[in-house]
Amino acid sequence: MAGIRNELVEALQMSPGDFKEQYKQKMPAKSDRMVFSCLAGVRSKQALDFARSLGFSRVQHYAGGFEEWAKREPPEKK
Repeated sequence: MAGIRNELVEALQMSPGDFKEQYKQKMPAKSDRMVFSCLAGVRSKQALDFARSLGFSRVQHYAGGFEEWAKREPPEKK
């Protein structure tokens, strides 16, 4: 899928054992909640659609992306 990082495509299609070996944690179940985000919301929507096509049922994406979030989030005080 153009736009989505190959790592995500490969990771969501791994066997649970390969996933655990690669990422040192349990592979998410198809019923686990996942939220995808990216800079502007385009790639996260593609990731959402891809995950749904594999049967992940509780997936979401942050539509505005990091750029939108950063505009709404007040800057940290030092």
